Amino acid sequence: MDTPIITPEKRCAACGELFPATKEYFHANCSKSDGLHTYCKSCRRRESSTYYANNRDKSRAYSEKHRDRLTEYRRNRYYSDPSRFRQYARDYYANHREEARIYRQEHREKYRRWKAAYDKANHAIVSQKNREYWRRHPEKARVNKQKRRARLASAEGVLTVADIHRQLKSQGGHCWWCGSNLGNKWHVDHVIPLSRGGKNDPSNIVITCPRCNLSKGSKLPHEWIGRLL
Repeated sequence: MDTPIITPEKRCAACGELFPATKEYFHANCSKSDGLHTYCKSCRRRESSTYYANNRDKSRAYSEKHRDRLTEYRRNRYYSDPSRFRQYARDYYANHREEARIYRQEHREKYRRWKAAYDKANHAIVSQKNREYWRRHPEKARVNKQKRRARLASAEGVLTVADIHRQLKSQGGHCWWCGSNLGNKWHVDHVIPLSRGGKNDPSNIVITCPRCNLSKGSKLPHEWIGRLL
């Protein structure tokens, strides 16, 4: 009979909780006898966040002074393992969603320049990710397409995924024009086309089958089939 492997435990010096003495729960620290930090990862992150919040100017000055060394450290720690870096980024954003939103608003131009440079340097990867994202979120793809068309036509109004689903439900899943069953293949049609001054909002959209939408094009309803609004 095999002897069960018992994982040693370590008590966090901050919160007092017991955790398995592994790198899953504690950061590495070569100065300690067990090679692990005395604080668990959660407490260590909390301590770092508190210190940075109370010493923001000092931390920024240190980062500026040791920029090259920190960049090399981050590259070796995260960039050598992309999956680890992506997981770290997802966890950080999930825990700091509001802070990230405010930072992007305050540094909008800086973020746009950074993203443009990143997209250019990683064109193939970004394109593939975008295709996969829009394939998984067809409703968002439709809304994004309509927003772009409205922007190019200088049309007013705001359209959301919820607005489209609400209209589709109100039509009972049937084409607004011909009454056919839509299934999973349907288009968002502006009753008054954007190119004719129509708004990109819920009051000006109907859900149609692809055939009707493509046939109608940029015509007004009465120009197409003689149907009044």
